Amino acid sequence: MLLIMLFLNTGFGISFEKYEVVCDVDANNNVHETITLLIFNNNSEDIKDITYIVPQTLKNLEVYSDRGVKSYSAKLIEGATEIYIELENPIKKGERGEIKLEFDSNNLVWDKENGEKLLSISVPAVKSKFELIIKLPPGAAVVSPQGFLSITPQGYVVDTDGKRIVIKWEKVLENEKSFTATVAYAIITKPITNNTLTYGFVGVSLLLMISIIFLVITTRKNKLYKNKISEMQNEIENLSKILEKKDEEVKKLNEINNLLNNDLKNVNKNIEAYKKEILEKDNEIEKIKEEYEKCLRKIEELKKELSKIDEIKDELEAYKELSERYKKELETLKDSINKKDEYIKMLENKIKEYESNKRDILMNVLTDEEKEIIDLIAKHGSITQKEIVEITGMTKPKVSRLVSDLEQRGIIKKIKIGRINKLILSEDVLKEND
Repeated sequence: MLLIMLFLNTGFGISFEKYEVVCDVDANNNVHETITLLIFNNNSEDIKDITYIVPQTLKNLEVYSDRGVKSYSAKLIEGATEIYIELENPIKKGERGEIKLEFDSNNLVWDKENGEKLLSISVPAVKSKFELIIKLPPGAAVVSPQGFLSITPQGYVVDTDGKRIVIKWEKVLENEKSFTATVAYAIITKPITNNTLTYGFVGVSLLLMISIIFLVITTRKNKLYKNKISEMQNEIENLSKILEKKDEEVKKLNEINNLLNNDLKNVNKNIEAYKKEILEKDNEIEKIKEEYEKCLRKIEELKKELSKIDEIKDELEAYKELSERYKKELETLKDSINKKDEYIKMLENKIKEYESNKRDILMNVLTDEEKEIIDLIAKHGSITQKEIVEITGMTKPKVSRLVSDLEQRGIIKKIKIGRINKLILSEDVLKEND
């Protein structure tokens, strides 16, 4: 039941600019609650009605609103009270409206041992700037039960209005479903004011004086009445002494109460100082965590770089081996190239020797008739087969056979000049002639 939340019937386009709960405990430990809600409609349809659930039973409910209250009702649901409010003037978009609930709560104060009392109050939580105020009964003081905290939760401020102890929580609610506070207290003495004592003393004195005057008038000579008068005077004196003692007790209690309040203020100041120190330490821890995370990321990056360096080292070793192998192969190739160069030079020399002796070799293998044809071609530059037949007197078939044989051996070749085929010496033979 403590998880029950406040909700509006009109949707989610609202915000709570004020959420205040005042819990007033009287001398008989009865609790009177006042809940104030300031609602802002920032993006919603008109807010016509509101439902608020109190996680306890209540009585003497009163509802107020600056928007006017058309009607309201309270319904008991499994130990909680559902309050339904219908407004006379709806809260339109961009407008504000205040709702105030006043009622007497049941079962909020429990009796403990040694006359101690425990107040426990729980209210629904909504996203807002929340304030809870608890006013203890006159003459009450906060006690510390064994094994328990006197006041929960932390974050409270203890003050006094001169007659009673006032405990206050101020908090920004975010995602909480409910807010619960407990206070352990005890009634040290019933409050007696100096005015009350004075008025009582005066009243008793007047009554006694009237009685004495009446007795004196009626029985002046009666000794018995005189004795009664003296007894009454003694009683008055005794009452005066008792009242003086009570005054002294009240003063002492007020002094003790003031001392306790001062101690509470000092404790609250110390708590606030400790909170600031804790926040500073938390900030320092967060910074250290951030630096630690950065260091971890740097270490990971360095590890990756080292792994890359190891890979590069392996590659360098492989490159070194390849380089050594290539050097050896280059040396081998150089030797091979040198040998080939020498061989090429030898071949070139042989070719030169062959070229220089080529004509002589060629002419030595030719027949006299072939030599005659070559000499004619060299003499004329170009000549036809018919002209060779006419000059040499050889038969036409023989000339054709010799020309064909020389052409196949690459000594002469045919060129076409117009429609006539002429014979010329090949380039190799011409070079030799040159």
